Amino acid sequence: MKKVFLDTNVLLDAILVREPFAEDTRMLMRYCVSTLDGHIAAHSLTNIFYILHEGLNKPLEECRNNIIKLCTLFKVAAVQKDNILRAVSNLDFSDFEDALQFECAEEVLVDYIVTRNKQDFAETSIPLVTPKELVELLQNKKL
Repeated sequence: MKKVFLDTNVLLDAILVREPFAEDTRMLMRYCVSTLDGHIAAHSLTNIFYILHEGLNKPLEECRNNIIKLCTLFKVAAVQKDNILRAVSNLDFSDFEDALQFECAEEVLVDYIVTRNKQDFAETSIPLVTPKELVELLQNKKL
């Protein structure tokens, strides 16, 4: 079973049903339940909760339910001191949050990072795919 790591933007696409990305992320979620070993970073959960509750004024109960659903669907990669120090020292990234995403993905030895912002991960050793690309690979049985 292939291990994939979902970036925060992909998770938000699914939760907020952001078009034109919603259908691909819904399909990806289905594959994570049946065919893929899905992983997310612990700090993605805090970022998502903050964006939903503080940024978009979603009710607290809805925010909590979304976090519970994500924790049910995915394995959660811990953010440890070593991850943080590697991320902040990684000069291939201009954005600390993206560097931390990469460090968490690398730590759990994933096969792919799923993101809509490939340019944010330009110099990585892990292959990058968009949700659409990954769904197409799965549908064409190339994974």
